[in-house]
Amino acid sequence: MRADEFEPSHPTCLRVWQQLSVEAKQGRLDVALQRKSVIDQVTDWVKSGQYSESGAIRRLNPPVDRSTYRSWAAKFRADGLDGLVDWRMPPSLSSVTELLRTAICTLRRADPNVKVEDIVAHIAEHHHQELSESTVRRVLSKAGLSRGRGPAKAASGAGTERRLELGGMKLIEAAIVQTGYLDSLVSGVMAQRDTQAQGEVAPADNSDRDELGRFLSSYNERNRKDEQDVIGPGFASVELKRAQAQPWRFHLAKASSEVVQRKLLGLLVSPLLGSGRWDGIRVPKGQLLEELCGYAYMPSTLDLFTRELKYLGV
Repeated sequence: MRADEFEPSHPTCLRVWQQLSVEAKQGRLDVALQRKSVIDQVTDWVKSGQYSESGAIRRLNPPVDRSTYRSWAAKFRADGLDGLVDWRMPPSLSSVTELLRTAICTLRRADPNVKVEDIVAHIAEHHHQELSESTVRRVLSKAGLSRGRGPAKAASGAGTERRLELGGMKLIEAAIVQTGYLDSLVSGVMAQRDTQAQGEVAPADNSDRDELGRFLSSYNERNRKDEQDVIGPGFASVELKRAQAQPWRFHLAKASSEVVQRKLLGLLVSPLLGSGRWDGIRVPKGQLLEELCGYAYMPSTLDLFTRELKYLGV
């Protein structure tokens, strides 16, 4: 039987029924029908003379406690199928604001093994809101973040220790995903690129190279400056360089949105790994960049990426 085919006649049951979602209605109706099938089975056995009521209850599979069965039977005799439906009012989550929902879900996404009581303590300390553990569990369940029964799963093999470096970044990463912050950055960069990176790519300059494509000494000689020549273009202003740039030749012009997202995230987290300069990630700790943004970029790659963003006007 579907939930839309059933409407309680008992006023109390009807009032509760009207407060339930479609999923909750179906869940409670399924439980009520299971209880009715148990009652029907016992009744049939007793009427056929096979067993007494107590004997029939003992043979139920799965087993049902005798007092529980008699409670169901009494409710069924009094109110029919309505009596077997759970009459408890659904829990209200109206006291949980969207900000609190986001905080609760973000904590669980950041650490799938975080305890509900720890989330309750965090909300009380940082959001000054007292929530019950059952309320937090309902929020997590509604978001599909409920944790399975049993002990928490270890992050690595049993009996080993795992050193967690920059663990706070996992919380930041979860917040970035939850808010859509990084997606917005990528959309802005891609939109600016698409308006600028239009043009024909000039053929590659292969002059002053040998048969293997290696540069000859004449390649540098043609850029040598005399004493009376002006300095440049390396010291030209950003505005002049931007005006002379050819965005359709940039690496960024051919990059996918996934690559742009990864490099933007690399820009955000790279200061955590070094001295604040790009060369600061040329250290063993720089390998953590792969864990934080998906790829262990070299400093020169991120430097080129930021210069292209600058010349695009991002």
